[in-house]
Amino acid sequence: MTRRITPVPFVIGAVLSVLLMSCGSQETPRKPFNSESWKTANHELRGKMAHDLIEKRVLIGKPRNQVNELLGKPDEETNEFVTYFVNFGNEFGPPPLVHVEFDKKTKTVKDVWITD
Repeated sequence: MTRRITPVPFVIGAVLSVLLMSCGSQETPRKPFNSESWKTANHELRGKMAHDLIEKRVLIGKPRNQVNELLGKPDEETNEFVTYFVNFGNEFGPPPLVHVEFDKKTKTVKDVWITD
């Protein structure tokens, strides 16, 4: 009777490769920004709209009250910033955030960016 030995290092390497390729390599599908959807959306749907919101410069030049009308109540707020939690499907690390920065003089949106 011949005994067959499975090359354990090869099997372990193959499994680890598949796991690593599936972690973080998939980009979150994007959706067009929609104010009504954003205001009622979970963090994952917001994540799908976040890039469009930024790329189209929807908030630039708008005062805080208009930002609140478009995005709803922020998750975090200071005099100079408002922040909204989003999710890009990442399960590790701190949650991604959409930051909205207001100009100190004009009190309008100066910049919008994502940290993830």
